[in-house]
Amino acid sequence: MRLEIISRISTSIFRRYLSPSRLSFVFFLLLAVAGKKEKRGSGMTFKKLHFVVELARHGARTPRLEQLKGLPGRPWNLPGGFLTAVGEAQHAEIGRSVRQRFVEDLGFLSLNFNSTEVHARSTMYARTLMSAQAQLAGIYPPGSRPTLGEWQRRVITPESPVHSLSSFPVFSHPKSTDFLLMAGDAPCIQEWQKEDMRKCPVWAEAERRIAPLMKPIVEEAYGPGVIRFALKSAQKLSPGLFQAFHFHDALICMRTDGREDEVPKISQTYEEALAVASRFVFSRLYSASHYGGAESFRFWSLVVDWLLWKRLEVEASSTSDSRRGAEEERGKEGVEASLRQRLEEDAGLAPLVTGDAFKKTKFLLLASHDSTLIPVLTSLFDGWPGQPPEASALFIELWEEREESTGESSFSVSLTLNGEPLRIPWCPVGTIAGAGGKTSGLTAWRRGRDMPQKSGGAGACPDAAAGGVSFGTQGGDEGASVWTEEDLNVPEDPYGIFWPHKHKQGATESLDDLGHFWAPGALRSSSSGSQNDEGDSAGGSNIGIHGFSCRLEDFIDGMAPRLSRIGQELEKLCGNSCET
Repeated sequence: MRLEIISRISTSIFRRYLSPSRLSFVFFLLLAVAGKKEKRGSGMTFKKLHFVVELARHGARTPRLEQLKGLPGRPWNLPGGFLTAVGEAQHAEIGRSVRQRFVEDLGFLSLNFNSTEVHARSTMYARTLMSAQAQLAGIYPPGSRPTLGEWQRRVITPESPVHSLSSFPVFSHPKSTDFLLMAGDAPCIQEWQKEDMRKCPVWAEAERRIAPLMKPIVEEAYGPGVIRFALKSAQKLSPGLFQAFHFHDALICMRTDGREDEVPKISQTYEEALAVASRFVFSRLYSASHYGGAESFRFWSLVVDWLLWKRLEVEASSTSDSRRGAEEERGKEGVEASLRQRLEEDAGLAPLVTGDAFKKTKFLLLASHDSTLIPVLTSLFDGWPGQPPEASALFIELWEEREESTGESSFSVSLTLNGEPLRIPWCPVGTIAGAGGKTSGLTAWRRGRDMPQKSGGAGACPDAAAGGVSFGTQGGDEGASVWTEEDLNVPEDPYGIFWPHKHKQGATESLDDLGHFWAPGALRSSSSGSQNDEGDSAGGSNIGIHGFSCRLEDFIDGMAPRLSRIGQELEKLCGNSCET
């Protein structure tokens, strides 16, 4: 039955929305369902890291409010939506943590920058391109970057005093067809968003409650005629909600940049109303289980292909030709063909096909947006609470665990978000060295509350949030009722990963310093391994799996129906209109 579903999706969605049909879906599904059982001996096991994907939101940026008059406070000296110095520092800190873990502790990456190992892909926005540059600079500080030869310095007039490069190659793809990192900008999905706003009662109910508050909120903050909201055409269908969204965004930008003294003084009731309205808009567009995950279809299709290909490549390199069957060889060739095609379709990844460069890639950095990260998480967990803070980073790692006595290997996938392990919901519960027995915020709230309701796909209106919601009164009375997360049917975030101001003391000591900044050293392993300049672990590393891990077969077995589901959602949403 699963194979029939996958076949239907591969001949419709892949062809219409993303690409021609993929043989790898059949191959990885067969591997997942038939998955080989590893022989386990009693000897020592060695762990080796083979591949890492990082999906990061850009760092702190400037607000995008249009000012009609000068606002009090320090000038930003940047256009709206550009990366600030704080945003640059955030990604530099992530880079330093990456270097500590993947270069110094694990010896996975070379000590010096090597473009064959690391590939950076960004959306075509200044803030994401700059975030990628800042992170790479954190991973490879001066002294570990490509150097200029004496012959090169002599041809620069006057002779250059620069000894090493200060920038790194970062690739991108045109915005209009960036279905890997900006699928939400696809015309068909934007049209569906408009239809959702026009037809679903929850939008009208939320708009009815927030719209009367916006004028008094803005005037209490700045006075009349100081700012103007330049809304896009679709946003004008719910102007009050999107005004609240942009105004709340500006408050976050100020606070993240250390400008707390410049944040306008408004009542707590008003600020909570703005926050809830903002979360409603974001959750409705990007993390509603009936829709949000669909935007991550190409991302997860690429990642699954790459993880599976890496495993097959490792097994092929460690197995003699006589022991490898024709079926296994055909399977590897099919997955590789699918992966090549995915890379070729993306201008930011296509360089990896030249000379089979992708075969040497170890670390893939994807600099993106909150609207990229949340659909990716939504497709795993059927929803996700709120917006990710600036410079949030999701790491996906592929590990091999080899039994020395038998030579047999097993492969696993581990995920971390902002330095904390995520347990993949469908994988058997098991804690790997380094997790310390703790659970992620996600795991905790999944135990305590029901997940957001699922719906039947495009055109459906899961309006659990409609009815009984309140933004409070215009006067901002102390006892006024305020629209809350419960009204939105959004799970709590008890550890403050996404809403730091709601952090509950005592939840876990390790999360106290999370917030808008990634906790320094969050990725560090408890012990060190030696490495050479090529980044090879000496003798195989016996450390490093970070938090919870999931057998690759189990991971793919769980991803297959999810990819099928979100593929069908894309079919309903887009039909033939999303030709690439």
